[in-house]
Amino acid sequence: MTARGTRRELMYGGECRERRLRFLHGDEANVPDANVAGRTHDTAYFAQAKERPLVTRRSGGMPILLWFQDLPAAPALGLICCYYVGFGVMLTWLGRFVSKELRFPRCPPGLGPALGMIGTMASILIGLVIVALWNDYRVARATVSSEATEVRGAARDIQLMAPASRDLLLNDLRRYVVAVTNDEWPAMRHGTYATGAGRALARLALDANGARTDGFDLQARVGRIGELRTTRLSQTTTGVVAVLWFALLTIPVIMFAGLGLMNDESAGFHYIIVGLVAVATSIAIFVTIEIDLPYRGVVALSPAPIARAIDQAVTESTPDTQ
Repeated sequence: MTARGTRRELMYGGECRERRLRFLHGDEANVPDANVAGRTHDTAYFAQAKERPLVTRRSGGMPILLWFQDLPAAPALGLICCYYVGFGVMLTWLGRFVSKELRFPRCPPGLGPALGMIGTMASILIGLVIVALWNDYRVARATVSSEATEVRGAARDIQLMAPASRDLLLNDLRRYVVAVTNDEWPAMRHGTYATGAGRALARLALDANGARTDGFDLQARVGRIGELRTTRLSQTTTGVVAVLWFALLTIPVIMFAGLGLMNDESAGFHYIIVGLVAVATSIAIFVTIEIDLPYRGVVALSPAPIARAIDQAVTESTPDTQ
């Protein structure tokens, strides 16, 4: 939904108001019929919403991926290294044993091009995935920054209103920020959604709809906050499908099996080469896991910009008496 479309909905009542409430609250199943319009309908809806308990919903994501991202960086990287180094050592030992029993030649001439093709395939695949996920991570970081900017702008606009409306709307905005930082963010990190922030934002939209705003459009700004929140919630699911994870985890193992057939004359040198390739692969997979979900793991985004937005706006709006 574009900002222009949201602004158009905020300008009209009836069905458009109902669509806006559906969008902000994120709960279409419990919203009454859109044919009933007006503030009386809005009040009844929020009275009903207040009685509903806070619920959480599980977001998308592979359980093993979520488990890895809950680990500190060192244990997570260590486990991945153990996986690949273990497979590499085992397949190297097995390859040397099979080569010796079947009397394969040392370093067969056709093995090098085959390993090069497999290594190139794995490198291109992992590289493309990391580039795509890094772009998603940057978009998520920009979304958080934009949401904080809109919250700060809304707080500045509210400071210009009459005291009665100003206090009510500022409290509504604070409730939204508290719900985002204390409830919604931890839920996002654990792979769930919390609906408290959606209710707080819908309450703010209702009060902003009834407040008089001269010279600025507070309703449109609240709509943009809702858009950014929806975008942020959509970024809590993994960007790598299960089939792609299967390819990322198994192609390097196939490469280690090929390396095991090299049957180099020096066993120690052979194991060292396989170990180095395994560690390099582990680091690449570790980076992929960590940036896949931007609100979890070592590089998880922080809600601090949103949490500080209102106080920054209030401080900037306070005149300097010195």
